[in-house]
Amino acid sequence: MEAWPSGLWQRFAKPSASKKRHRGSNPLASASLKFMPENFSEPKFEGESQPEERGEEIAHVREMLNELYNRKDGLAFYEAMVDKAVQLKSKYHDFNKYRLYHLLISSTPAEGQTFSEFDFPGEDSIIKFLEDKVSN
Repeated sequence: MEAWPSGLWQRFAKPSASKKRHRGSNPLASASLKFMPENFSEPKFEGESQPEERGEEIAHVREMLNELYNRKDGLAFYEAMVDKAVQLKSKYHDFNKYRLYHLLISSTPAEGQTFSEFDFPGEDSIIKFLEDKVSN
Protein backbone atom coordinates (compact mmCIF):
# COMPACT_ATOMS: atom_id res chain seq x y z
CA MET A 1 0.00 0.00 0.00
CA GLU A 2 1.36 3.40 -0.97
CA ALA A 3 1.83 6.07 1.65
CA TRP A 4 -0.02 9.35 1.32
CA PRO A 5 2.10 12.31 0.27
CA SER A 6 3.50 14.19 3.21
CA GLY A 7 0.89 16.42 4.89
CA LEU A 8 -2.06 15.24 2.79
CA TRP A 9 -3.54 13.10 5.54
CA GLN A 10 -3.62 16.16 7.82
CA ARG A 11 -6.07 17.89 5.53
CA PHE A 12 -8.57 15.08 6.04
CA ALA A 13 -7.88 14.33 9.69
CA LYS A 14 -10.36 15.43 12.35
CA PRO A 15 -9.29 18.54 14.23
CA SER A 16 -7.58 17.79 17.49
CA ALA A 17 -9.03 18.90 20.79
CA SER A 18 -6.59 21.79 20.89
CA LYS A 19 -7.83 23.03 17.51
CA LYS A 20 -11.51 22.48 18.20
CA ARG A 21 -13.77 24.67 16.10
CA HIS A 22 -16.52 26.54 17.84
CA ARG A 23 -19.70 26.39 15.84
CA GLY A 24 -21.85 29.45 16.04
CA SER A 25 -19.01 31.74 17.11
CA ASN A 26 -18.49 33.01 13.56
CA PRO A 27 -20.95 35.87 12.93
CA LEU A 28 -20.61 35.41 9.18
CA ALA A 29 -21.63 31.76 9.42
CA SER A 30 -24.90 32.56 11.17
CA ALA A 31 -25.54 35.55 8.90
CA SER A 32 -25.12 33.37 5.82
CA LEU A 33 -27.97 31.11 6.94
CA LYS A 34 -30.45 33.70 5.70
CA PHE A 35 -29.24 32.93 2.17
CA MET A 36 -30.21 29.27 2.31
CA PRO A 37 -32.57 28.25 -0.55
CA GLU A 38 -35.53 27.57 1.74
CA ASN A 39 -35.40 31.21 2.82
CA PHE A 40 -35.94 32.40 -0.75
CA SER A 41 -39.37 30.84 -1.06
CA GLU A 42 -41.17 34.03 -0.11
CA PRO A 43 -39.21 37.17 -1.03
CA LYS A 44 -39.96 40.15 1.15
CA PHE A 45 -39.90 43.76 0.10
CA GLU A 46 -39.68 45.80 3.26
CA GLY A 47 -40.82 49.37 3.27
CA GLU A 48 -43.03 48.92 0.26
CA SER A 49 -46.77 49.22 0.27
CA GLN A 50 -48.78 47.56 -2.44
CA PRO A 51 -52.40 48.27 -3.26
CA GLU A 52 -54.68 45.61 -1.79
CA GLU A 53 -55.72 44.32 -5.23
CA ARG A 54 -52.10 43.47 -6.06
CA GLY A 55 -51.61 41.41 -2.89
CA GLU A 56 -53.48 38.42 -4.34
CA GLU A 57 -51.53 38.60 -7.59
CA ILE A 58 -48.23 38.72 -5.71
CA ALA A 59 -49.29 35.73 -3.59
CA HIS A 60 -50.23 33.85 -6.78
CA VAL A 61 -46.82 34.61 -8.34
CA ARG A 62 -45.04 33.43 -5.18
CA GLU A 63 -47.05 30.18 -5.20
CA MET A 64 -46.12 29.53 -8.83
CA LEU A 65 -42.43 30.28 -8.15
CA ASN A 66 -42.44 27.92 -5.16
CA GLU A 67 -44.06 25.17 -7.18
CA LEU A 68 -41.63 25.56 -10.07
CA TYR A 69 -38.52 25.66 -7.89
CA ASN A 70 -39.64 22.60 -5.94
CA ARG A 71 -40.20 20.41 -8.99
CA LYS A 72 -37.69 17.76 -9.95
CA ASP A 73 -36.74 19.91 -12.94
CA GLY A 74 -36.27 23.01 -10.79
CA LEU A 75 -32.86 23.65 -12.32
CA ALA A 76 -34.41 23.73 -15.81
CA PHE A 77 -36.90 26.33 -14.58
CA TYR A 78 -34.09 28.35 -13.03
CA GLU A 79 -32.28 28.43 -16.38
CA ALA A 80 -35.48 29.46 -18.19
CA MET A 81 -36.07 32.16 -15.58
CA VAL A 82 -32.55 33.55 -16.07
CA ASP A 83 -33.08 33.59 -19.85
CA LYS A 84 -36.39 35.42 -19.39
CA ALA A 85 -34.83 37.97 -17.03
CA VAL A 86 -31.95 38.65 -19.46
CA GLN A 87 -34.43 39.04 -22.34
CA LEU A 88 -36.56 41.50 -20.34
CA LYS A 89 -33.51 43.43 -19.18
CA SER A 90 -32.29 43.86 -22.76
CA LYS A 91 -35.73 44.81 -24.11
CA TYR A 92 -36.85 47.22 -21.38
CA HIS A 93 -34.39 49.88 -20.25
CA ASP A 94 -36.65 50.56 -17.24
CA PHE A 95 -36.90 46.90 -16.16
CA ASN A 96 -36.10 47.88 -12.54
CA LYS A 97 -39.41 49.73 -12.28
CA TYR A 98 -41.39 46.49 -12.68
CA ARG A 99 -42.44 44.91 -9.39
CA LEU A 100 -42.68 41.37 -10.75
CA TYR A 101 -39.21 41.52 -12.29
CA HIS A 102 -37.78 41.79 -8.77
CA LEU A 103 -40.04 39.02 -7.53
CA LEU A 104 -39.02 36.76 -10.43
CA ILE A 105 -35.29 37.08 -9.82
CA SER A 106 -35.62 37.25 -6.00
CA SER A 107 -33.83 40.57 -5.87
CA THR A 108 -34.20 43.22 -3.26
CA PRO A 109 -34.97 46.62 -4.69
CA ALA A 110 -33.08 49.65 -3.43
CA GLU A 111 -34.34 51.09 -0.17
CA GLY A 112 -37.23 53.44 -0.80
CA GLN A 113 -37.61 52.35 -4.42
CA THR A 114 -41.11 52.58 -5.79
CA PHE A 115 -42.45 50.64 -8.73
CA SER A 116 -44.29 52.49 -11.45
CA GLU A 117 -45.16 49.25 -13.24
CA PHE A 118 -46.40 45.88 -12.01
CA ASP A 119 -45.93 43.40 -14.88
CA PHE A 120 -44.61 43.58 -18.42
CA PRO A 121 -47.15 43.85 -21.27
CA GLY A 122 -48.36 41.07 -23.58
CA GLU A 123 -46.02 38.18 -24.34
CA ASP A 124 -43.43 39.60 -21.97
CA SER A 125 -45.74 39.19 -18.97
CA ILE A 126 -44.08 37.43 -16.05
CA ILE A 127 -47.44 36.06 -14.89
CA LYS A 128 -48.03 34.56 -18.34
CA PHE A 129 -44.48 33.13 -18.37
CA LEU A 130 -44.98 31.46 -14.98
CA GLU A 131 -48.45 30.14 -15.84
CA ASP A 132 -47.05 28.59 -19.03
CA LYS A 133 -44.26 26.92 -17.04
CA VAL A 134 -46.67 25.63 -14.38
CA SER A 135 -48.99 24.11 -17.00
CA ASN A 136 -46.12 22.24 -18.71
